[in-house]
Amino acid sequence: MLFFVIILISFVKGKSYALIGESGAGKTTLLNIIGKLETAQNGTVEINGIDLRKIKEKNLFLKILLAIFFKNYGLIENRSIKDNLELAFIGKKLSRKR
Repeated sequence: MLFFVIILISFVKGKSYALIGESGAGKTTLLNIIGKLETAQNGTVEINGIDLRKIKEKNLFLKILLAIFFKNYGLIENRSIKDNLELAFIGKKLSRKR
């Protein structure tokens, strides 16, 4: 049975962080829940005191500035990092400028 207890974490702008632990400990599940790729089966997840279920995906990634880089990514090899990142905006009405 997978579960998390209360976790309170503060992050400093401009720093990078790593989530480490044994295989099967729930690292990917936790990140998927924070990134709204999965939903928590019980309890709540809050970001800045706001229940994650009430935050729209667009606001989560553009206003809260959450970014997740997946370990099994699919990049186009002969394109730049910028070109690969811009693929996310194809068909969207979002501005690339921030």
